[in-house]
Amino acid sequence: MREEYFDSAYGKRKGVGAVAFVLTIIIVMLVSVFASYLYFDKHLGNSAEVPTSTPEPAPTPGNTTVITTDVKDTERAFVSIYEDNCESVVKITVYATVNGTKQKYSSASGFITSTDGYIYTNNHVLTNAEDIEVTLYSGKTYTAKEIGRDDRTEVAVIKIEPEAKLKPVKLGDSNSLKVGQYAIAIGNPLGYEFSMSVGTVSGLHRMVDSSNYRYEMIQIDTPINSGNSGGPLFNLNGEVIGINTLKEVTAGTNATVEGMGFAIPINIAKNIAEQLISNGKVSRAAINATVGNKIENNTYAGVYIAELTPGGAAEQAGLKVNDVIVSFNGQEITVLNDIMEQLDKCAPGDKVQIVFKRDGKEMSAYITLGIT
Repeated sequence: MREEYFDSAYGKRKGVGAVAFVLTIIIVMLVSVFASYLYFDKHLGNSAEVPTSTPEPAPTPGNTTVITTDVKDTERAFVSIYEDNCESVVKITVYATVNGTKQKYSSASGFITSTDGYIYTNNHVLTNAEDIEVTLYSGKTYTAKEIGRDDRTEVAVIKIEPEAKLKPVKLGDSNSLKVGQYAIAIGNPLGYEFSMSVGTVSGLHRMVDSSNYRYEMIQIDTPINSGNSGGPLFNLNGEVIGINTLKEVTAGTNATVEGMGFAIPINIAKNIAEQLISNGKVSRAAINATVGNKIENNTYAGVYIAELTPGGAAEQAGLKVNDVIVSFNGQEITVLNDIMEQLDKCAPGDKVQIVFKRDGKEMSAYITLGIT
């Protein structure tokens, strides 16, 4: 599959009219279909069964449209989510030097997480950034400073210096998500600022390989496009449950893929962002070695050690250059992303078993993980 990030480069808006029309139809269909099954209280609480009540009167000639209480409650819920959060969403414009001239390079989204101007977005949004401009819903613009970026999770933090306190979003709990819950995006797709789209959570704990990394993502069918990158994904309570990051655009047969977007779970993003704000970087468990994919007979066959950090965890465990790791902590290792995924589940100082091949012979060792 081929993935596509959502930061839109300027001058790439061909076919915007068609996209806007399709988005409108999808949103209307989703609201109409799901609203008929769910009932929401006036405080945007959890969904509940529709209570037994007196049936709506049958339509009379000349008045064939009947709007039920459930539909109107759902509509009010979506309107409230937008009105409560649009001022907490921002447009991010990146400036970079292209052909010797500094110019607008791309635009994306972000959201305010503190009254003093911290903003969460995606790591790839800031690629090649020389200057970063943030535009609020009010139209006011600020120059932003990069606080930190983490390519392993695609999380980044920037900051502006507002004259007055800003309105931050409310962060939810992505660990409590269930498939089928609403997933609502607000962002800047294709240059259409502060747009909202509605969908559902399609899957949880999806492991997505992209740009040489493996990410744990929330799968959604919410319509999102270039420019949505870094923007918030809300639940029906108006809480941020994820950061919209990428989507599948084609399958292996080059068939067009529809309705497969992915967002970073907010619990993961918050942990990373807090480390970036505090330390400017993220501390992780490491084997303290330079590694790469081992290929045999055109097949991935483990991860080989190209270089050892002197005195590091791998060297202390007795590993050598050209050893090929095939198992880590009981999990099979085929490619580099496999071992990166397992390291993300560990902490510095953890002791794990590694199975490796040396000169064709399978061996094992226990390694006390270092830090990076």
